[in-house]
Amino acid sequence: MDKAIQITSDQIILRPVVLPEEEEFLIKLYYTTRDDIQMASMDEEQKKMLSLMQYLAQKQHYESKFQNSSHDLIIFDGKTIGRFWTARNESEIVGVDLAIMPEYRNLKIGTFIMQNVFAEAAQTNRVFNFHVLKTNVKALRLYERLNCKFTGETSTHFKMQWKEVR
Repeated sequence: MDKAIQITSDQIILRPVVLPEEEEFLIKLYYTTRDDIQMASMDEEQKKMLSLMQYLAQKQHYESKFQNSSHDLIIFDGKTIGRFWTARNESEIVGVDLAIMPEYRNLKIGTFIMQNVFAEAAQTNRVFNFHVLKTNVKALRLYERLNCKFTGETSTHFKMQWKEVR
């Protein structure tokens, strides 16, 4: 994949996840985000079972905490490559989860998606709040480049926010 491509709005589509048809993709995507599980000293089948259990727990948590949310697949040039889960209320847009398959990372697709949600936040006079794993150094660098600010932390995540500067 050529890393110097220019992303355009006609290349990226967000569309609602259809379950259970697309669950297999979401499980596979989740596994790609879990370096800790992939590096664990267990056989591949055990890693996949652990990842599945963690995926199901995460899904249940997100569905219960963010009941009126948008869980979308990211389609790039007709291929399903990730997901973007958001929740909206009167004062904020919450970035629940953004994940992209490894072979499509670092192509500015995440930047494009984030810039679009920032534009929505600005147009609707809201802030965009999200968490990022402390160990996800590449994502942290991206969010800092996009002028996101640290607002706090948990034991595993940094809390971050983007808001329009006026």
